[in-house]
Amino acid sequence: MLFPLATLPSEAHPIVWRSLIGLAIIANIAWYLAKYVLKTHGFAVSFIWHARDVPNLFRLARRETDPAKRLQYFSLFAALWVSGITFVTLAVYLFAHA
Repeated sequence: MLFPLATLPSEAHPIVWRSLIGLAIIANIAWYLAKYVLKTHGFAVSFIWHARDVPNLFRLARRETDPAKRLQYFSLFAALWVSGITFVTLAVYLFAHA
């Protein structure tokens, strides 16, 4: 049995939709910030494909010797993971409660 996806905020919980849209914007900003950091440190990046960005960001954070920069890179790494997991969770919630 197929369930229709609630595509308008009036059809689904509006807070979930607003959260999903806000999270998508924040996650994209974080992702392209990570791409910028990787590019400035000599890593190859593609502004379309994202598969190598997360492992490369982790490598950059591990090899950094400055504690402040290392914390910054690990925080960006964690933000990418948390935003991705939260985005998927909210999307599944919208599909399940449509």
